Amino acid sequence: MLSRTLYLDPPASDRALWLSCGYVDTGLTREEITTTSGESDAYYDWQRRTSPDNGYGGQRLVFAPDGTVYFPIIAATAEDPAKAGVVLMRRDPRTGRWTASNLVRIDPKLSWRGLLEPDLAILNDGRLLIVCRAARGETTPCRKWFTCSTDGGRTLSDVAEFRYDDGSSFFSPGSIHQFCRSSTDGRLYWVANIVPQPIEDGPRYPLFLAEIDETRMAVKRDSLVMVDDRRIGEGDTEKLQLSNFSLLENRETFDLEIYITRIGQSDRFWHAGVYKYTFHPRP
Repeated sequence: MLSRTLYLDPPASDRALWLSCGYVDTGLTREEITTTSGESDAYYDWQRRTSPDNGYGGQRLVFAPDGTVYFPIIAATAEDPAKAGVVLMRRDPRTGRWTASNLVRIDPKLSWRGLLEPDLAILNDGRLLIVCRAARGETTPCRKWFTCSTDGGRTLSDVAEFRYDDGSSFFSPGSIHQFCRSSTDGRLYWVANIVPQPIEDGPRYPLFLAEIDETRMAVKRDSLVMVDDRRIGEGDTEKLQLSNFSLLENRETFDLEIYITRIGQSDRFWHAGVYKYTFHPRP
């Protein structure tokens, strides 16, 4: 497991503290946005903290070297969530105009909530890989699913199961995930929950960091590094969630930094602060 440090203390009340962080310029200025929320899912106490030594949380805009901007979005209706699908928006750097790809969906029998929270990576050969979370289906447990584009985001392929590089399947709950390419070793990394056995749409532990096989568009099984897991000896409950994180590469150290709000770690479910985890890629 990666070492961890308490980065931000939990609020005094039964609320969880959330952190989203990212660079706001081409230099070293980082911005941190913190919020708190409780059982009602209402968010309180927004705070913006900007400093030169202070990414992006969840799903995000992705910028190509030629200035093209990609933004995968979900197209869904509240009346029929099982039909939620993915559209890739693409911004032309010359005209500034946004255009949409085709809409791709997953069979409702494979996910009762369709596809959600897509994240995109630009592969070394120029292809675009989009991985989505999903829920369990009538015939399958929770997994991650992917679509790709070979024409710069104009069209997306049919949805397929995201697997290990040896072709085997893995279980992953309906939780966020994120890509990050290292400037140190050039490898594309992915952070996500991978679980030994699913329980409905969970659990949301452990959390892993893994390298992506960019040729096969798959997770390199022998590269898995555990970020964190339920620590029974430290009192973590079975409701622990290691799925609410922010990921970025530190532009000074080139380490990958992961910030996790560990809700469910105690009987006070929403009483949680932010922990920092650091991964050191090797050149």
